[in-house]
Amino acid sequence: MSVDPESSPSEADSEASLSANPAADAPADPDDEGSSAASAQALRVQLLLAAACLVAVVGIVASAWAAGMSSLRERRAAKAEDAPAAPEPAAASASRTAPADDGPLQVVRVPRLGEDDPDAPLWDGAPIRRVSFLPQTLARPQLPDPSVRQLSVQGARDEQRVAFRVTWRDPSRDENVEVNRFTDAVAIGFPIDENAPPMMGAKGLRMQILYWKALWQKDIDEHFQDVQDLHPNFWSDLYWFAEGEFPYPVPQAFQRPESRQWFPAQQAGNPMADFEREQPVQELFAEGWGSLTPQQESVTTAKGRWRDGYWSVVFSRPLASEDPLDADLERAQGQIAFAAWNGSAGNRGARKQWAGWVPYELSDAPAPAPARALNVHSVTLLPEDDPAAPAWAEAPSLGVPLMPQQMTRPQQASGTISYVRVRALSDGERLSLRVTWRDPQPDHHVEVGRFCDAVAVGFPLDPETPPMMGAKDLPMQILYWKALWQ
Repeated sequence: MSVDPESSPSEADSEASLSANPAADAPADPDDEGSSAASAQALRVQLLLAAACLVAVVGIVASAWAAGMSSLRERRAAKAEDAPAAPEPAAASASRTAPADDGPLQVVRVPRLGEDDPDAPLWDGAPIRRVSFLPQTLARPQLPDPSVRQLSVQGARDEQRVAFRVTWRDPSRDENVEVNRFTDAVAIGFPIDENAPPMMGAKGLRMQILYWKALWQKDIDEHFQDVQDLHPNFWSDLYWFAEGEFPYPVPQAFQRPESRQWFPAQQAGNPMADFEREQPVQELFAEGWGSLTPQQESVTTAKGRWRDGYWSVVFSRPLASEDPLDADLERAQGQIAFAAWNGSAGNRGARKQWAGWVPYELSDAPAPAPARALNVHSVTLLPEDDPAAPAWAEAPSLGVPLMPQQMTRPQQASGTISYVRVRALSDGERLSLRVTWRDPQPDHHVEVGRFCDAVAVGFPLDPETPPMMGAKDLPMQILYWKALWQ
């Protein structure tokens, strides 16, 4: 069945209805046209007035916002000017040389560097150079907002070696890694080739990097950190070819070659999986982004320590080296660059803060003698007897060398503790002293042939009182603490 479109009911009905409306064909009324024009004109005026009001309101809001932001910036600037400067690390604040923000770092001469100890008294007299960090926005992944703002660096050397101590503020101590958990770290770099850029060098312009990680430091101080340290409550019934019993500590239980098949990174020779690490520092060289390479031989040693919200790390290296990939540190003048990683802020890899070349000079002048007076830091309210109270971080420290007791019998031929570090706080009514020393083995108990740790501080009751137990008519007061009593 077909339908003729010309005779469709819908079209026919439409035409009929249109032709049946006489008003549609009638001429327009002039009065109606004038009324419509007036209405349109009034509508246009109303729209213009509304637009003008809207522009005025936007202008008022914008002006208020700009004034508010200006006031906020002024308040922040005033607050920054009034705020006290961040305290120097207590270990470094005892130096007699005020920290410098520019100029070369003076690497002072000392008779002997000794061990890599961040708290060694020799650092009390070494000049401090502050270095500000920059955001890493040159390579992806970037770190546009540094989580570490600056560090302090000191340098010292003897006839054979040179050492640098770097100190920076880090409230969190990040020493282990797992998924979404990273370690604190710091690196210093030296140009191998002249004109090498400080950001990983460039093609044909190499630089050497000395890289320290808090995770490796914990490996050295305690033992290799593995799953039993991250998750002490884990359970494994069996590791094939492992020796011993649960929890099968790494690497002690995995000495047999066949047992190490469960460690593919270690099997592949990945330096990050070194079970027998001897130093918490790695020597690397680079000549451009993506070229970072571990050196086969390493002569650098390091030691890091976290205390009172600060990391202090000492790097030590021979002045002379036959390795062509080692920077020449024998020259009287050189350059040093820095980078730092804050594990709790997600820093790792290229997500770091860095600082460009800082000049340094190997000085023949001896280090200034460290301050021999203990500066008592004033506080409004003394903290409770808590060695970890934040107030101690602001107190200057003084390293006090100890001597073996050879004046009375029984004597001690050589000292087992080389020095103590002392800090003092006072609120005007009471005095608090904190004494810190290095002791790898805490001894809290006594029995036959076993003794406890102890420390004492003394005060003269007469200006002429000698420090060794006083003398006749020249008394002294002694405050004596024992780990057993604690």
